[in-house]
Amino acid sequence: MANLLPWEEALARVLELAQPFGYEAVALDVACGRAIAKQCIAKVNSPRFDNSAVDGFALGSFEGGASRFELVGESFAGSEVGSCEVRAGQAVRVLTGAPVPAGADRVVMQEDCSVNEGSVSCKDLGRPGQHIRRAGEDFEIGAVFLESGRILNPSSLGLLASGGVDTVQIYCLPRVGLLTTGNEVKSLGKELESGEIFNSNGVALSSALTTMGAEELRYEHVGDDFNQTVKMLRDLLEWSDVVITVGGLADGERDHILGALKAVGGYEVFSRVAMKPGKPFSMVRVNDKVVFCLPGNPVSALVTGFVFVRPFLAASMGLLGECDWIGMPSGEVIKKKAGRVEFVPGWVQDGAFYTNQFRGSHMLMALASATHLGLFPSDQTQLEIGEEIQVMAFDWSLK
Repeated sequence: MANLLPWEEALARVLELAQPFGYEAVALDVACGRAIAKQCIAKVNSPRFDNSAVDGFALGSFEGGASRFELVGESFAGSEVGSCEVRAGQAVRVLTGAPVPAGADRVVMQEDCSVNEGSVSCKDLGRPGQHIRRAGEDFEIGAVFLESGRILNPSSLGLLASGGVDTVQIYCLPRVGLLTTGNEVKSLGKELESGEIFNSNGVALSSALTTMGAEELRYEHVGDDFNQTVKMLRDLLEWSDVVITVGGLADGERDHILGALKAVGGYEVFSRVAMKPGKPFSMVRVNDKVVFCLPGNPVSALVTGFVFVRPFLAASMGLLGECDWIGMPSGEVIKKKAGRVEFVPGWVQDGAFYTNQFRGSHMLMALASATHLGLFPSDQTQLEIGEEIQVMAFDWSLK
């Protein structure tokens, strides 16, 4: 459609401007779910030393069918490495995790051994190296065991701790300014006058931004006043890493967002996208700050927030892999008009995508019950049953 930017190009421009909000070094106990900004290097071997995988007896070398060994010592978890030695024909009692004595050929499980008057008899001698965890077999000192961009989870945090890493450098979380607009929009708890509505966008997007990991959120509302809009934007731009506005994008005399952003030094990266819902979506840059201008209709605001703001924040926090579309068959015939890509709310059942039937940009019921979004290509007017559609889970979390 004329003068409308294809959504793929709009997303590419969004991601071109995604930059880290900074980096910080934090302790492991507060790093879960965050993305590593710098590769992690092991400070110790893992295991640090040869140790026993079982409770049993470490045997020295032996010849032929020997099955009885002189018991000469014991080694427990925490025993000093090298504190005992085992020679041919000898055995040392070892517990799980204990250092294996120098000279040990193997460890035999205690279930296969019996002790009598200072000697150990083994009914199954096993094989060389059995039940011995060798030093460095998991990783060695200096190994890169987590690369930049990896999302930290309990397992990877345990890995870091085992390698002696006590702090990790991660991507900083953003401070986000959210500005809703409109004289008709009122806060929850107030009495509505004729022509007024509750501020559902503020509630929905505040929750979305918190779910996506905003470290701090400053939420403001402004009526249809140009000077107040300029003042509020200037304040939010000074405080925030990124600003999101909602509404005020039409060409009416009370729609001030784009004009107010121009007044504070902004320039349009793009305006109006060939998509449904969300055609008025725009992006403005003010110095080094990015402003996302979301349409005021509730479904449009949430869909454009999900399609553009979410991947921008994900990329800026090192989490872009969280925003991938996947192909799956449509479970029903889906129709639309040609010319714009359409983001369709629905759900997945038995490996196929189904739509919620009502898709108006003002109708939150369909979006509220959706678990997934389908991406209906701009050049198609009908998808048949079994035809592939790109789908993403409608999940705001980036952790």
